[in-house]
Amino acid sequence: MIKKNIILYSLIFISLISCTTREHLVHLYNRPETQQIQEHTKNNTPHLLQPGDLLYIKILSLNQDIDKLFNLESGTNTTVSGNASIFLKGFTIDNKGYVKIPVIDTIHIAGMDVFAAEEKIQKSVNKYFNNSTLIIKLLNFQISVLGDVRNPGQFTVFQNEISVFEALALAGDATEYGDKKILS
Repeated sequence: MIKKNIILYSLIFISLISCTTREHLVHLYNRPETQQIQEHTKNNTPHLLQPGDLLYIKILSLNQDIDKLFNLESGTNTTVSGNASIFLKGFTIDNKGYVKIPVIDTIHIAGMDVFAAEEKIQKSVNKYFNNSTLIIKLLNFQISVLGDVRNPGQFTVFQNEISVFEALALAGDATEYGDKKILS
């Protein structure tokens, strides 16, 4: 009888201490109406290119020979995929801030955002080819999410910007023990 009571009280005690309140489970719970949500939206500051950044650069033209010359994926059938493919087909900004585009030029683009770099490189391309279009994408935009989340680590983001909530979602949300008060 005493063993049954000890087991019963132990189970009740464990179930009471393992519970958590709703306000610790829901983001932005019980938020004052005067507090703005803007502090959690995406930061509109563009990423400035820096040495080591990896760029996808594609030059499109009506001339198929030009397309084959500048766009590796259109002329060959490669079996490399994933991150290795991105690295092999990308253009890296060197330590001095320059990107070397074969035949076109070596162009300084460090300190610019992707759109400004695209305009500068397009001007160099226009010196050699008429009616061409340039596409540039940043390939190695990565974030790190650490702390009480389900899947901490480094994540590659294929967007120009990301909010705190999107980063938290990539990491599988906060654990039951994660402090969500800092988000509210």
